Amino acid sequence: QRQGLLRAADTGMLFLDEVCELGLDEQAMMLRAVENKQFLPMGADQEVSSNFQLIAGTNRDLRAECSKGNFREDLLARLDLWTFALPSLRERPEDIPSNVEFELRRFGHASGENERFSGAAGVTYLDFATSAQALWRSNFRDLSASITRMSTLAENGRITQALVSEEIARLQRAWSAHPSAPVDAIPEQLKGRVDV
Repeated sequence: QRQGLLRAADTGMLFLDEVCELGLDEQAMMLRAVENKQFLPMGADQEVSSNFQLIAGTNRDLRAECSKGNFREDLLARLDLWTFALPSLRERPEDIPSNVEFELRRFGHASGENERFSGAAGVTYLDFATSAQALWRSNFRDLSASITRMSTLAENGRITQALVSEEIARLQRAWSAHPSAPVDAIPEQLKGRVDV
């Protein structure tokens, strides 16, 4: 008896992230919901109405997916009213410092701690994070994971130069074309603090 996302979005807005991951059957259902404002909920035998605005996100080229038969061209025509390309994190280095601060605050809120960079450690990390060496292949997921790792290992709430150096080396290994070292090895400081 759950309402479901389409019905809950009635008179509002629905955001579908990774819309390209919808199967062809789900795409047909979404097309009908967008065009006719009606759909058949799972397990129901009567259609319901929902009038919503739709925002869809994807990291794929939907036109290329249409040509491969993976995405419906008629649905793309409905979605393609306005298109915005969001540059990757490495293309927006000016956004990195504020997002580092956000991730530190988020970690602090979740953990009840107040982690901060000590001394020049913050400068070293930001110099690397905004440089051409920082690939940020998974965009904000990489940045969030990086801050989480350093914050978890920080003693007395201080992210040291040594932690930053280890983290930069880890990121470089993870992003290298031929990773030779395991990127998920558990640092000495973390052993005993997590279940392995």
